[in-house]
This record gives sequence, structure tokens and C-alpha cells, in this order.
Amino acid sequence: MEQENSGITAGTQPSQPNTETGLTQAEVDARVEAGQVNVAVEAPTKTVSQIILGNTFTYFNFVFAVLALLLILVGSFRELTFLPIIIANTLIGIIQEIRSKKVLDKLTVLNAPKTRVLRDGVEAVIDSERLVVDDIVLFGAGNQICADAVVTGGEVQVNESLLTGEADEITKRAGD
Repeated sequence: MEQENSGITAGTQPSQPNTETGLTQAEVDARVEAGQVNVAVEAPTKTVSQIILGNTFTYFNFVFAVLALLLILVGSFRELTFLPIIIANTLIGIIQEIRSKKVLDKLTVLNAPKTRVLRDGVEAVIDSERLVVDDIVLFGAGNQICADAVVTGGEVQVNESLLTGEADEITKRAGD
């Protein structure tokens, strides 16, 4: 970034808020009530029931269930010694995946991005999910752009590689 505090207006349809003072608390409250907030896109994680079903109904388990059924039909119960191992394998997979899900969910909460905004003429640091349309967001080097925005002042170098696949930084100027 060439300018340390580039002001960017969050939202796709800006209504030209005051770039010197930002939004007032009344304007923020009105936008929150109107549902004009920055809703984070949740990474799709499996529910516990999806984890259990996904680990239970596998091709591997299907083959062994068919073998177990055929052995039961012919009365060869001594040959079913593999069944406890298959059940243990399924349970271990379920337990490991549920533990991993819990850890990832905790990390997601810890890694919630923060944003510097200008509200009522004062800089404040808020959770990115509390941004509203027309918020004046202040960026410094290395900050993440957490919503669609319009540059209202200054100039920024933006890495759009996650969106476009290009590694080159793009210069954004006022109005972009």
C-alpha cells in the first residue's frame, strides 16, 4: 500500500458518507436494523450426524457388511472375527473427525478478523461481522479487505490472487 490509511467504503452501493467523520451511531443502528451488515461466509463444515453417516456408510463397510451377512446365512459364525475390527475402525474414524471439527471450530472463533473503522469521527476496531454498508474502513499495510468496497481516498495495492489466481498486486485508486 502506498498510503497508510486509505479510506474504503464498505458495501456495493455507497451513498457517499462523510469520509472525515464516518457514520454516526444512529446511521449504524439504522443499517443494522435494515440488515445491511457484513455477513461472513461460513466455511462449510460437517455436522456430527453427517460425520457419523459419512464414516458408517462407506464402500469399505458395505463390502464387509455383505460378507458378514453371507457368513451369517451359511451359519459360519466363527469367520465373523473381522467384524469387531471393522466396527472399531469406523468408531475411531468418527471420533477423530469429531475431535478435529471441534478444534477447527475453536480456531475459527479465535481467528475472527478485526477491522479499523471511522465512526462519529473516532477510529474504532470492530469485528468484521459488525461492519455495515457505507462504513469508512481504514487500511494499513497487510490488512485484509473483509467486504466489497469502494476506495474513497488514497491508493491501495490489492492482492486478488484468491479471487483471480493472479499473483500480481492490483492498484486501486479513489473510485475503484
